[in-house]
Amino acid sequence: MASVKEQKAELRKATRKKLRAYPAEERAASDKAILAQVASFSEYEKAHTVFLYVGIDWEIDTMPIIKDALAKGKRVSLPLITGDGIMEGRYIESLEDLVPGAFDIPEPRADTAFTPMEEIDLALIPCVACDRSCMRLGQGGGFYDRFMSQRSFKTAALCRGIAIVDKVPSAGFDLPADYVITEDCIYEKK
Repeated sequence: MASVKEQKAELRKATRKKLRAYPAEERAASDKAILAQVASFSEYEKAHTVFLYVGIDWEIDTMPIIKDALAKGKRVSLPLITGDGIMEGRYIESLEDLVPGAFDIPEPRADTAFTPMEEIDLALIPCVACDRSCMRLGQGGGFYDRFMSQRSFKTAALCRGIAIVDKVPSAGFDLPADYVITEDCIYEKK
């Protein structure tokens, strides 16, 4: 039987292939539907400070969510990579606060204000795949598991419906999200 690490690698590879092959028109419709789910999500509506990420390539386009949060006067924090597998939240006031960062992902400038963990109300986080019990499979770098291990805030993984699987392989250090938001459903951790 394959180890958890091997199972994760296999699931990552198969799901990335499926997500990369997802037609652009369907991807755009999926992004729009997920944005609508987030905008009406009670945890998002009541959050004063939202931690987000910038989706690239086959990931969910989070720029409309970032713009929505800024327009609604929410404090918006995005990840700044500070070391190997380490990131911290930094506040942005506009998209002009973003520069090309690690892995060519836009991230806050180094001179933006640090976000204390206790100020975050909700973190919208990426995934490659999720299951209905809110276990998420990340890219494999451990950035979000380390970040989430220090949390007192709610987390919601943004996941395309085609990336929902029966069971995400996990080990003791893997942390589920509190919620998983897809185009037409919000799963809550039991």
